[in-house]
Amino acid sequence: MSFAPVSQGNTLQFPITNRIYSTGSRYEECYAGMQADEPFTTPPDGRLRRNKGSREEEISGPHSDGFIDEDLRVGGPYLCRIPAHYIALPKTHSHYQRLVAENQEVKDHVSRILEAARITPTIVEFIGRLSEVEQEASPVLTLLVIALRERLDPAWLDTARILWNYLRAEGFTNMNVEIVDLNMLKRLEVSESGLEENVSHYIGEMVEEEIRDGVYWRYITSIAVFRLGWSTNHVENPVTLTITIEPDAPLREQVVSILNSKELSFVAVMIIRGDIPSLTYLSSPTPDRWEDF
Repeated sequence: MSFAPVSQGNTLQFPITNRIYSTGSRYEECYAGMQADEPFTTPPDGRLRRNKGSREEEISGPHSDGFIDEDLRVGGPYLCRIPAHYIALPKTHSHYQRLVAENQEVKDHVSRILEAARITPTIVEFIGRLSEVEQEASPVLTLLVIALRERLDPAWLDTARILWNYLRAEGFTNMNVEIVDLNMLKRLEVSESGLEENVSHYIGEMVEEEIRDGVYWRYITSIAVFRLGWSTNHVENPVTLTITIEPDAPLREQVVSILNSKELSFVAVMIIRGDIPSLTYLSSPTPDRWEDF
């Protein structure tokens, strides 16, 4: 099975320009959801939290070997930010014969490793990956495994490392391993908040006023209110206060405290490293960049 590059569509995207942080999945540094209706199933204030894609708050990005361990995506040593193009290996690629044309031996071994870890994939492919929001210089050679993650435990990350070590031993020294939940591949939908204009302005200006005198104010590049989520029905996505920063600034809990004190329980918070939201994608990769990677 091969993939064509993902259709670009009209969805708003965040450009991420700081390349040192390109190992990781989504745009957010951290997130706090709107207050839930059943607080006893969530933290005391009712807001579910994520830090760099993981509900395990102590996780702070890639491990020392470059591997990441997020709720819905693990692997390394280098993973493109998503959404990312799926690029079939061309016949001129140096690994085409072993990974595509005569790949049964390698694929069988990969399948045995996945089976031993009780991972049931829907797709296992050797492809090139190229981020749509922060394009690498050339496609990133990747073993892509798409499955459903039924529980958060070390199995996925351990398996990704086992696969990587096996492929390196087979001579694929530039290979990366990506094991991803199908839900992670949904596009982030960004739309207007749907609130009255004066309400959106009030939320942004109120938070700005509260944090203006703080030590991290100088790191903030924008504050805005959108609806952000993965439903194509935008009204189902939560109203989200979006703060873009350069560089890192641990603002989330301060902002959550401000929203809670103003009884803005319906407003989520997303902290993003990078630029302000953009209406456009980077251009699709051109064929001459697909020859070898």
